[in-house]
Amino acid sequence: MSTVAQIWKVGPKEVPEAMELIKESFTYNEVETYDLLKEKARSERELLLLAKLGGKAIGMLEAEIQERTSIMGRKHIGVIYTVLVREEHRNKGVGRQLIDTAIIWFRVNGVTEAVAGVSENDTAGKEFFGRLEFKPYQIRMQREIEPFEN
Repeated sequence: MSTVAQIWKVGPKEVPEAMELIKESFTYNEVETYDLLKEKARSERELLLLAKLGGKAIGMLEAEIQERTSIMGRKHIGVIYTVLVREEHRNKGVGRQLIDTAIIWFRVNGVTEAVAGVSENDTAGKEFFGRLEFKPYQIRMQREIEPFEN
């Protein structure tokens, strides 16, 4: 059964609600994350959404618009960093509502391509984005870099 949540753009007042969802899912530096969310909530190039049901936050999305410039040209890409949905509300359409709202925001802002990073072993994440018409297009390789000692 689908859940119809209300989708809200996060402003500075809603940051504590977003923090509660993050607290349930990640280990993080609370002060740094709070300050970062406040910055993102004020940014015109970044998007934070909350999905609410009965006034309670049940999901969140974090995205931004990036300008990519290469020898192939310049384009604006919508990058989805985080989609969180409380476990008891998963597989009920809340994540889809968040993504659909982000796609509309991207379109309004001239974005013609959206990307989302999914860990190689995150089968549920791959299936979720696949159902929303995202397709694998590139394998990213990662390497840790040791900082110089002072």
